Amino acid sequence: MRKRMIYDNICRRDFGKDGDFSVRKRSRALAKDPLIEPYFDTDPMKISVITPTFEAEEHILGCIESVAAQTFPDFEHLIMDGASPDGTADLVRQACQRLPHLKLFSEKDRGIYDAMNKGFSQADGDYIIFIGADDRFYNTSVLHRVFLELGDERPDVVYGSVLAGGNGLPGIPDGGIYGGEFDLPKLLHKNICHQAIFYSRAIIIKAGTYNILYRYFADWDYNLRCYSLGNFKYIDIVIARYNTTGRSAGGLDLAFSASFFEEVRGYFGLSVFNRHYRNSAEYIGFAGKLRIRNMRDPGGLIYLVAACWHSPGYLFDLLTSVFEKIIGRRRKPAEIS
Repeated sequence: MRKRMIYDNICRRDFGKDGDFSVRKRSRALAKDPLIEPYFDTDPMKISVITPTFEAEEHILGCIESVAAQTFPDFEHLIMDGASPDGTADLVRQACQRLPHLKLFSEKDRGIYDAMNKGFSQADGDYIIFIGADDRFYNTSVLHRVFLELGDERPDVVYGSVLAGGNGLPGIPDGGIYGGEFDLPKLLHKNICHQAIFYSRAIIIKAGTYNILYRYFADWDYNLRCYSLGNFKYIDIVIARYNTTGRSAGGLDLAFSASFFEEVRGYFGLSVFNRHYRNSAEYIGFAGKLRIRNMRDPGGLIYLVAACWHSPGYLFDLLTSVFEKIIGRRRKPAEIS
């Protein structure tokens, strides 16, 4: 009975209403589909795909079609729209009429991470992944391949890689692959793209929601929090085509940068002098300067000392910068006279 329901749900999604003969015919054909059958040999799993949107009418239909084309038999797609004034919501509503797995929630929010938090509360999948309106799944079998890789295993977090499109990423050209397997030192240095990561319901209950005070990197903070609470499993699969021209791809999150090392200390008990930061001297120094300038926190001096300790080169650059400023101040009165 359960198998029959899964087949019929797929057919309604792809071919139309229950009464359509093509639906019944396709449903019988799916009973022999080798891609679908393994789903019934392991514990069932539903995946929730969540897309936060705001003024995304140019891209949203492409995203919807990319998700709808997935061969995996049991998923939902939630559009969390921030009450867009353009035609985004209307386009999604029209698509909802032909795609039963698609749902629209449209109301004002406090930014992308607030929308993603709302998606957590509305999703009923066993695993959740976030895909932007201008992102696309790498191919039609991504969700199915993830499921087959897991088998009966249910880790807290599952992740793969992304194909960077647009402007590329630091050290990754347009069309290059970003990701690979992460350990803690690597995760302290750079983030796992949210387009490549699946969160289990169990880890979401433990980790809570995104910190919306972080404008661009709340997902990095969230991944660190999850890493401290659960187990991560890497699968060697390209999950999505990630559009790197989006705002968050190149954004500067000053609140996150200033708080990063304090957050990490809370999650893992690591001080800024820990060896895991040996490749992060520039970032530690930047955070120290932010704390001194923006927060008037003398504790930022500890960050500068740590940056110098990790990298003698940073110490040289810092002393050079200070020396140049002193010389510049002394020259100004002479130039005025």
